[in-house]
Formats: sequence, structure tokens, C-alpha cells
Amino acid sequence: MFNFTENTQKVINILIENNLTPIFVGGFVRDALISNIHGLKIKNKDIDIEVFGETNMDKLKEILEPLGKVIIAGKSFGVLKLWIENEDFDISLPRKEKNKGIRHKDLVVDIDPKISFKEAFKRRDLTINAIGFNIKENVFIDEFNGINDIKTKTIKVVDNNTFIEDPLRLLRAIGFAVRFNFKIEEKSKILLKSMVDKNMLSNILKERIFTEWKKFLLKSEKPSKAIMIMKEIGLLEKNFSEISNLINIKQDPKWHPEGDVFVHTLMVLNEMSKLLKESKLNENDKVALLFAAITHDFGKVKTTKLINGKITSHNHEREGVEIAKNFMKKITNEKDVIEKVLLLTEFHLFPLIAIDGKIKLSTFKKIHKKIDLELLAIMAVADKKGRGFEFDGKPLMKMMLSKKEEIENIEKNKDKLSISGKDLINHGLKPSKVFSILLEELNDIFDPEQDNKDEVIKTFLTARKLI
Repeated sequence: MFNFTENTQKVINILIENNLTPIFVGGFVRDALISNIHGLKIKNKDIDIEVFGETNMDKLKEILEPLGKVIIAGKSFGVLKLWIENEDFDISLPRKEKNKGIRHKDLVVDIDPKISFKEAFKRRDLTINAIGFNIKENVFIDEFNGINDIKTKTIKVVDNNTFIEDPLRLLRAIGFAVRFNFKIEEKSKILLKSMVDKNMLSNILKERIFTEWKKFLLKSEKPSKAIMIMKEIGLLEKNFSEISNLINIKQDPKWHPEGDVFVHTLMVLNEMSKLLKESKLNENDKVALLFAAITHDFGKVKTTKLINGKITSHNHEREGVEIAKNFMKKITNEKDVIEKVLLLTEFHLFPLIAIDGKIKLSTFKKIHKKIDLELLAIMAVADKKGRGFEFDGKPLMKMMLSKKEEIENIEKNKDKLSISGKDLINHGLKPSKVFSILLEELNDIFDPEQDNKDEVIKTFLTARKLI
């Protein structure tokens, strides 16, 4: 079941040679079991090993140092990190944990070499994550029936009291349910609801919340399931009301036969996930697109009206920007991601308007300066596909990528094609501090493929009474 690398085997051997007992724990064991039982291909490069039989971190560091670079992440945490070539390992001593605050440094750890396997694993969040593998004896350590829960595809809390010490586990439970297509058992669901009722997630740092959102958005086949679980346990209404407000916001059935804005949003999110599975975009762009799939129609809450028997939502894309901003700021401080989400929200209709071919290149250029046309194209395709009918997005993608290539080629030859200070001098202007402002304005309106440079400059300068 376990395909140990050569470096992993070296770690195992050196620990056993020193009369220590290495126990593989966490995601490495869980994912191997899920893959084996359900025939899935889940790769987990994160290897966590708990070492029983040693009490001193310095001694453990000394044992492992011949293998590679070792640093103690903090003696009080009982964890060290080992790097061997391009592989890394988290190696820890048996410990008890208690969370006293919202930061990782608020975790109080008590290293206890005499602790039982059951007590050591009790601090873990879910039963599927509380399974160990004793490589020495070639047996699983399953004190909380996690293997059976993997077989029955069940998410179950290990211990209610230890679980609530870190409220982030609320999102982790949702994330694992969605990523592996498991169901949260009813008792655990009741615990999650109680944590929501107490608004416990409000005490967690945004950077930790963002990490969990990224995991289920990027790693789930249908990330909409996470939104539905949040709705069921009251988390949407309590913490992310921008999404729950979309429920029962009607749409014109001619353009949106799928239902209300909430249903549409979930469908767009799933379509976006499909589009990005084979994409070579960087992670930040993928995350921004997935969040934009959620935020793109937030403005319909404010703008949807019934006019002459027709449902309209004029200007919803711009009205949604501020709502999207409030939503994103609850989740992250990542400026790059937030900015892209807001721009994708604001301009998500542009590709569908531009496909008729009546938009000037200069307009594409202005928008591309703000947000990559390729990202906008993907956003538009997901939006269109998330309406319950077939849509071939290839022509739209081809058109937007063609415009992007054209703009970038122009940028490469900017010195030859753009309006320069020399051109202004040729029209009688003397060099001054305002040249940079004038050139920026001129190049924004100048389309080198369609316009006559001299005519554009003359018209511009005449209008401003500069000649």
C-alpha cells in the first residue's frame, strides 16, 4: 500500500537502528488508505512521522542529521523538519496539545514520551486523520475506527472537546468532506452547527481561513458542495452572507433556465473548477478565478428588478464590486488575489459583449492593462456554461487570446508603434513636465492598427487648445 521512496526508507532505517519506533500519521496514511480502498489516485508528498521512544529533541536531531538538513521548528512544539534532497519530512515526538488563542504560537504543547497511542491520536481532528501505521510491526494503529470511516466515506470528529480548541477545524471538516466526497456524520454536524452558532470562526486569523478555502476550491471535483454544507450548518448566513443573499434572487428564465442566482453561482463554480483542472495558470490566478465564480453576480442582489414583466439586473457587474470586496476581506489580505477577483467581477460580461466583433482594439487594450484577457475569457466561459445548457467556449477563448496576443505584440514594438515625445515635438510642442501625462492619454486612445498617428495627435492637441 505504501510506496516508500529511498529517502523515506533511510529515515525509517535510522530511527529503528536507534531503537526508536516510527509511526506514520496524518494525511500520508489517510490518502494511502483512501486510494487503496476506493481506487482513487491521491498523491500526498507530506510525510509526518511521530517517533516513540525518545524524549529529547536535540538527541533526535543528532540522529537524523547524517541524512540531511534538520531544523527544530520549536522545542516547545516537539517538531523538527528534515530535508533530504527534494523531499521533506515533519518528525515529531508524542505530545498533548491545547489551543489558547488564534495563532499557531498560542498552541500549548506537552511532550509526553509515555503517552499511549490512543491519547496521542486523540488530539487529531477527524477519525480519518487519526490513523497511524507502525512500520516496525507492519500494523495500523486505529484507536478511533478511522479505517471503517474511510470505507463508509464518513467524516467524524475524534473528540468534541479537543476539536473545538481550534475552530479552524470547522472548515477543515467541510474541506475533507468535499475533497473526498464523504458525508459528515450527524453528531459531528451538530457539533459544527454549535460552533457556527457561537461564531467561533470569527476568532481565526484570515490567513488560516484563506488556506482552507484554497484547499477545497482547488482540490475538489465539485467545490459547490462546500458552499452547500456551509449553508446547511448556518455558516453562510453567519459568516459569508454575501453568498446566502443570492438565494431566491430571480433571473430571466430565457437567459438563466437553471434557477436563481445562488443556483447559477454554484453551477459556475463547478464549471470553473472543470476548466481549471488541466490549466497551466499559476495558483494565484486559479484561486482568483474560483473566487470570482462565487462573486461575479453579487451585484444582482442590489440591481435585480421586474420591469414591464421582465427580470433585469442592469449594471450588476459594477454594483457587485464593493460587495465582493467586503466578502474577500473576510477571507484574505492577499492584495493580488483580491484585486483580480474584483476586476473579474467588474468585467465578467465584457467577453460576451465583445464576441460580436464591434469592440475596438483600444478597448481591449485598456481592459487588458487591468486584468488579463485570458482570465476574463475563462470567467466568461464558466459563466455561460453555468446556465444548464451546452456552450462551446472555444470561439470566445480564441477571440480573446487573439486580442491578447495582438496587444502584447504591439507592446513589444511599442517604440515603433506608440506615440512618443518626438511626435509631440514634431507637432510644435516644447518638452515639458506634462509630456508624460499627454503621452499616456494619447496612447490610451491611439490604435496603431486602425488610426493615423498624426491625425490622432492633431485632433487631441487641438481639442486641448495646445496647438
